[in-house]
Amino acid sequence: MGFLAKLRAVKRYLSDPSVPWRRKIWVYVILIYFLSPLDFLPDILPGLGWLDDLIVLSAGLLWLSRELGRYQGGTAADRSDATRTIDVEYTVAEEEDSDHQKP
Repeated sequence: MGFLAKLRAVKRYLSDPSVPWRRKIWVYVILIYFLSPLDFLPDILPGLGWLDDLIVLSAGLLWLSRELGRYQGGTAADRSDATRTIDVEYTVAEEEDSDHQKP
């Protein structure tokens, strides 16, 4: 999947009303942390200042990649249909075969 296709997938994910807002908020949190000048480790420290950005961005992209993989397997509404219980009635027909009769 190319970069533009991934961006479109993120846009669909964020605009889908069936995706809980608690999951969507993490996309914004990761983006805001990366773009924010405030960090856990200040950027003045050589190397260490960018290390927290790299860790947060890497973990965020890994989470987003997995989340989009699950999302593209179907929307949340589609996935909930897979776990729905369906009430059915059935009957078992007995066989007339003498070899398989119960004692």
